[in-house]
Amino acid sequence: MTPVPARRSILPKLGLALGAVAGALLAAELLFRFVVGPFPGEPARRTRAWDERIGWTFEPGTRFDFWKHDERGRKIFHSTQVVNAWGFADQPVPERWPEDGLRVLIVGDSFAEALQVGMDEKLGVLLERELAARLERPVEVVTLGRSGTGQAVQYSFWSAYRDVVRPHVLVLLVVSNDLRDNHPELSARYHGHDPLHPPRTYFMLSDASPDGLAAIPLARDYLEHAAATGPSPAREGRIEDVSALARFLVERHAGDTRRFGPHRVYRGREVDAAMFEHPSDAVPRNAREITRRVLHKFAADSRERGVHLILMTAEGPERPDEPEETPAARMDALVRGWAEATGAAYLSVYRECVREGVPYADLHGRGDSHWDPRGHRFAAAILNSHLVDAIGRGAIRIPDAAPPTEPGSSRL
Repeated sequence: MTPVPARRSILPKLGLALGAVAGALLAAELLFRFVVGPFPGEPARRTRAWDERIGWTFEPGTRFDFWKHDERGRKIFHSTQVVNAWGFADQPVPERWPEDGLRVLIVGDSFAEALQVGMDEKLGVLLERELAARLERPVEVVTLGRSGTGQAVQYSFWSAYRDVVRPHVLVLLVVSNDLRDNHPELSARYHGHDPLHPPRTYFMLSDASPDGLAAIPLARDYLEHAAATGPSPAREGRIEDVSALARFLVERHAGDTRRFGPHRVYRGREVDAAMFEHPSDAVPRNAREITRRVLHKFAADSRERGVHLILMTAEGPERPDEPEETPAARMDALVRGWAEATGAAYLSVYRECVREGVPYADLHGRGDSHWDPRGHRFAAAILNSHLVDAIGRGAIRIPDAAPPTEPGSSRL
């Protein structure tokens, strides 16, 4: 009997194994494409627009669905978003501004952007409606929110639109991961771009500048400079465009921060805790200093324009008796000190939760730390009370009733 060459006997088995792997990948791709669905927010990510003042933003007029699943594949939330004329997922921008109305500008990250809820459930929309009813005068609330940004990036939003809105009130929503997002190198590693070629505005510490900060120039071609040490949109973008499975895997691992400082290695949310657990390290120290100096820039601008500045922390304790050693609690303490140093008003979802005995878990969705509709109502009530009181005390001055600059106050 003639023996079968080993090579011939292996090839069919190898072909079967490769075929099984290909079949499994195809099945997974079909599962994520038609059962799980596309990457949340993917339509908006593909329809981007470049703004010389703030960098890459959403294409105005874009409409997209946004959702999140838990570990069992169940949807935690599902919302439909529409991008306004300024490239933000917020209600339409006012076309005309009544001179006798109250104008409020809210600036923040994903808590302000609020993709987890529908348009009528967002903080700014709720605040506008409730304040107008209480004050019996026009109220316009504009929200400039973008997920994954800190005050460094958000300062460009303020710079671009402060003289258009001419707000009486500026609300900065602050969360514990803002320290990470304000540090140019750490944020670059986390979000997958090169720190010297960012898609949005960042600052470096600089003693040569009057405010102690030097802006890093925006890079429209930032994908071409994507950092090799972190998740790279330049590498992943091509396969993400055609594969729902690839999009899921990228989202699953996009929070991998490869390196934190010269000595420690952290991943994902561990970075946020490390910002407080290792305050003497160079990176956390610089992140706090950048944040402090940017907040002073906001404060100086607000004083110059007669704007009532509010620093508002957005997170809270998961339970009222929680030890105040969490990133949320420590960030809240930092913000309170910064508010005192800058003369800003200090509001705190954290302190209100403790005072009223409300677990923060009651204000956000299952499996997601962002506010659900209850959280937005809770925050709107805090702001509403403060603003009505501040107006009554004369801390916020609104012009006497007068005809608007143009008839009506329609929105684009």
